[in-house]
Amino acid sequence: MLFICGFIFLLGGLVMKIWPPKEINMWYGYRTSLSTSSDRAWQLAQKHSTKMMLNYGLVMVVIGLVTKIISRLDDVVTDLILIELVILLPLFIVLIMYSTHQYIKKNL
Repeated sequence: MLFICGFIFLLGGLVMKIWPPKEINMWYGYRTSLSTSSDRAWQLAQKHSTKMMLNYGLVMVVIGLVTKIISRLDDVVTDLILIELVILLPLFIVLIMYSTHQYIKKNL
């Protein structure tokens, strides 16, 4: 399951890298009150969050593949899915948001 989420993060990161949102909008891009506070904050947030989505997406794909292999070796499928979705996925989302927030604050 984390493999699929990581793949979605990779796709989202690639889309944002190829077609970055050029101006502040409410439809597309990394949107928080800080990132929409100015054009400079918006550009910083898009650049950094894209990089983080690609990095953490790759990490999620790798962890997802490892847990898939482990689940075939042992009967721990339910536990692994629970750990992936309840702990790891929210953790990666929070890390992306925290990292981007700190990056914006540091570079404004």
